[in-house]
Amino acid sequence: MGKVVVQFRKSSYVVDADVGIKIVELLSDAELYISKYEAGKPSKHHIFSPSMKDILYGEVSVKSLPANLYEIAKLAGEPDE
Repeated sequence: MGKVVVQFRKSSYVVDADVGIKIVELLSDAELYISKYEAGKPSKHHIFSPSMKDILYGEVSVKSLPANLYEIAKLAGEPDE
């Protein structure tokens, strides 16, 4: 099976596609938690079921990584400072 890029916040991780699918499945079972703060007011806390859009395009995203790009990036290794 191919590779996918899982982006979590500002970091991107390459995993097998089946692992990427598991991550999305796990998140689809989770509830979304948001805490909102306004100056001079008590914080408001919210928990709700996320939409598939929230899961796929929120803090975590999963996208396909073509095999040839994976091989080229793997050969390049860690970037220079």
